[in-house]
Amino acid sequence: SENVLNGNAMTASSKISAINLVAELLRKVNIRLSIDRILSTERSRLFLRNHSQWFALLS
Repeated sequence: SENVLNGNAMTASSKISAINLVAELLRKVNIRLSIDRILSTERSRLFLRNHSQWFALLS
């Protein structure tokens, strides 16, 4: 198989490092998205709880 990137052969060790780096970035993005989703849900819940009297008037 061809293991050449920009003319430089990638060693097994550098491949593993690259894979680990990508895995770590994906993990951080996933954690960030999960936290954002939780916060968004909590904000919605708080908003509805604090303003439910207005929704009651509208219904």
